[in-house]
Amino acid sequence: MKPGNLSPLGGVVPTPAAFCRMIREAQRLF
Repeated sequence: MKPGNLSPLGGVVPTPAAFCRMIREAQRLF
């Protein structure tokens, strides 16, 4: 998965597309 934009807190925030994909993967796995 490609890294998203860097957030002010120093963490990595996934892009909308990556976030939606992450949710679909989670729903499929769990």
